[in-house]
Amino acid sequence: MRTLELGSKGVIGVGKLSYDVAVYSLAQDDRVVQTSNPNGPPQSLFISAGQYEATGLESVISWHIDSAFSTTLTYSYIDAKWGDFTIPSATGSIDLTGKSPVGVPEYMAAFHVDYSMSEQLTGRLSYEYYADYFYTQNNSLKGGGYDLWNASVDYAVKQVPGLSINMSATNLLNNDYYYRFGSLENSTYVTPGVPRQVRLMMTYDF
Repeated sequence: MRTLELGSKGVIGVGKLSYDVAVYSLAQDDRVVQTSNPNGPPQSLFISAGQYEATGLESVISWHIDSAFSTTLTYSYIDAKWGDFTIPSATGSIDLTGKSPVGVPEYMAAFHVDYSMSEQLTGRLSYEYYADYFYTQNNSLKGGGYDLWNASVDYAVKQVPGLSINMSATNLLNNDYYYRFGSLENSTYVTPGVPRQVRLMMTYDF
């Protein structure tokens, strides 16, 4: 695998704003992937995909507004393609060179805000976004993007050193979303995403 990466990170001002940004390019030969078997059973087989190529951007920006309030934004972009890729079919082979791998969203972003209400009580509100992705190998179908809100509260029990209580909620708005899967050119099945979950945990550090 060949990788080239160029990045920069630093602090702006008096430490309140920090950033970490990187761009990259990679190429991997003989990447192994799973595909449909035209002569099955078995229904699928593993083959060498030739060359996988990707260029992208990853970034994290944090802003410490004051001693109690901070926020962080993360963003990533990827342009992934097959460099040289053919798969077997009942009539010979199909050339997928230049197509995008399935299940890879082009954009992903997240944002969270942290607030310390006291030395014992802290909270976090976060947002996640995942763009659509191709879920058929010939890139004829695209979808599956979704976004989620999450929240959590942590409480350090002052009377019992080492004891903390955490309450968290994922998929706060209970959004319906689905992971999509396909074959060469058809949607084959979908799996529902996790609905709202609320957890209460106690942790004790010895």
